[in-house]
Amino acid sequence: MAVSRLLEMLKSFRDSYFDRDVVPDLSDRTTQHLYATFLSYLPTDKLRHCPPLHTDNRGSLVEVIKLAQGGQVFFSTTKPGIVRGNHYHTRKVEWFCVLKGEAVIRLRRLGMHEIQEFRVSGSQPEFISIPVMHTHHIENVGDEELLTMFWCNEIFDAHDADTYLEKVA
Repeated sequence: MAVSRLLEMLKSFRDSYFDRDVVPDLSDRTTQHLYATFLSYLPTDKLRHCPPLHTDNRGSLVEVIKLAQGGQVFFSTTKPGIVRGNHYHTRKVEWFCVLKGEAVIRLRRLGMHEIQEFRVSGSQPEFISIPVMHTHHIENVGDEELLTMFWCNEIFDAHDADTYLEKVA
C-alpha cells in the first residue's frame, strides 16, 4: 500500500470517527486491522461517544451506532398509549425489536386495506421486518415505558429522509 493511500485511510477514519460518529466500511481485512490499530492509539478520553437524545411528548430516541456499510442502530422509548410511526419508506428497510414493555406493530401495504398486527413483548424479544411501501407504526399497549431497538439499512439524512406520512388505520 502506498503511504499516500495509508494517510488517506487514516484521515478518513479520523473524520468519520470524530466528525460523524460513523464506523467506516470494514468489509476487507486490511481496513479492519488498520481501523483497530487506529482505535488502539486514541487517547482513552476520546473513546466516549455521546449521541444526542431526541426527546418529545412521545418519549426519546437515540441513534446508537452508524455504519458506513450497514445503516444504523437506534432505540426509542415510548410512553404508554403512544403511537410512533404512521409513515412508509420507498427504499429504507427497518427491523423493530421490543426489548422492554408491550407493543403492537401494525403494517399496511400501500393501496390495500388489510392491516397486519404483531403483538410483541420485551419478555420474548423478536425482530419484525418492516418492508418498503408498507405504512407502519408501533403502539405502546402496556403500562410501562416501551424500549424498542431498531435497525435501518441506511443512516438517517434529514435532507433525504425517505419518510412519508400515511396512517396505518
